[in-house]
Amino acid sequence: MTNEMLSARAPYHYRAPYIEAAKFRDVEDLCLRELDPEILQHVSYYTEGVLGLSFDVLEQADLPATSRRSAGTGRRRRDLESFGRQINRAVEELNRVLEPLDTGVLIRVVFDAGIGGLIYNRVNTRQYLIGAALRPEGLAAADVAMSKLATRCRSLLGLPGQNPGGIDSDTEGPPGGSHITPPLVELSSDADPEDIRFSELGRHAVRPDDLHYAARCKDNDVNVVVDVFDAPALGSFFLTVGVRRHRDLYETICRDLSTLTANFARAARAALGTPLRTSVVDVEAGALYVHDVGAGEYLLGVTLDQQRVSDAERRFQDLVARFLDSR
Repeated sequence: MTNEMLSARAPYHYRAPYIEAAKFRDVEDLCLRELDPEILQHVSYYTEGVLGLSFDVLEQADLPATSRRSAGTGRRRRDLESFGRQINRAVEELNRVLEPLDTGVLIRVVFDAGIGGLIYNRVNTRQYLIGAALRPEGLAAADVAMSKLATRCRSLLGLPGQNPGGIDSDTEGPPGGSHITPPLVELSSDADPEDIRFSELGRHAVRPDDLHYAARCKDNDVNVVVDVFDAPALGSFFLTVGVRRHRDLYETICRDLSTLTANFARAARAALGTPLRTSVVDVEAGALYVHDVGAGEYLLGVTLDQQRVSDAERRFQDLVARFLDSR
């Protein structure tokens, strides 16, 4: 993003007193370079929940006002920075929940509210980035920009990339033919017609290539689960934690989704002014996809393959759309 494109007004730039300007100059340059009034309006840098750097082009973006945002740019900026502070503890808590799966720590979380979204990217064990895309059409591009920014910041620290969002995967798509493995379908004893419909759609959605698990949960109960964990092609993903244990852990997560996502949802709603719709929880090996239908109902998707995180996300979103459109 060039200075001309940012208009005559310079981007907002805050540096906390504890930040040594000389040491963080390269980080600041990288963050400023990603700002875009149409795509990524805010980027901030935190150390263990403490704000260190904050940049935005909120004044240049000409964003539509909402009732919460009526106080202006200053209030919006404070809400975004507050989200960044609060997310630290929520990430730590979710890491503890996911630890038994042995899929690694959270490296990226995308919060989609339908009107835009927020993005968390891990830099190292103590530092992380927060990005805000406040136009719905810009969220996908902002997500990629933030993933690349996190990778560049890790490079400054001599750390390798973690392929957040699968951005460094090949672009040829998953291998064909492995989808012939029959999925396992488990329905609750009191399954209703919507559960049956989700199971039917799920049979066609899950496959060893990308989306490995899908579930419908309502009122803290798991109504239906569809997965392909038994596929021979996925055997290497269960070397340390077995298939049955994975299923048990994901069912526990599904039952607790309303509690597990509460801190995320509360902080994100305060920053965005509207409830979350979908969250992508990207760990070192794979990702979880959560869609909040409302009224205590959640849809959950899982991929175990970091190389296929983006493919699985698209497949999960298609499953969600088909299921909700069929109502």
